[in-house]
Amino acid sequence: MNSNLSKKVENLFEQSNQIQLMSEEVKLDKAQKSFQTEDRFQFLENLSHGQYILDEQLKTQIFFDRLIPFFEAGFLFKKQGANSEIQKHFILGKSYKKQNHSASMRLPNSPLLKILSSDSSSLLKKLGLAHVFESDKCKGFYIRLSNDYGLILLTQQAEPWLQLKMESLHKALIQFSCEYEPK
Repeated sequence: MNSNLSKKVENLFEQSNQIQLMSEEVKLDKAQKSFQTEDRFQFLENLSHGQYILDEQLKTQIFFDRLIPFFEAGFLFKKQGANSEIQKHFILGKSYKKQNHSASMRLPNSPLLKILSSDSSSLLKKLGLAHVFESDKCKGFYIRLSNDYGLILLTQQAEPWLQLKMESLHKALIQFSCEYEPK
């Protein structure tokens, strides 16, 4: 990955103030505390198979929802002017929908479907999750799905399994983009 582009992504997260995901600090319930990610990455590669929906918003939300078992946290953003607003997010298996006062942040205009990694400590602070995940064990990734949508995914997967997970995610993203080309 281009180290210059990675540095720009990290700088974006460091420059911004902390965003508020919910009206209160994230509180984990019993099921979330025992959440385990799915380790069978072939399931991740096949996320988009069998969906033939042409509406970009709906297909993107369905794809995002299908990522829940594979990552500890995820955030789906929709571009609103210069910033992007959180539309949905999940934390340790629990999904949350957009709130009236949805948080926004400036995201990079990276190449479509390119998986960019970021320093997790600044990303966790920005997302208000520093108390949930240990920054030295957590990895953050940003993917621009389309001109309007992007997502941030967090995982605590260790190497070499992280490499396998990212390869499977990349295959799923390619399948996602191929199946839904507007006709």
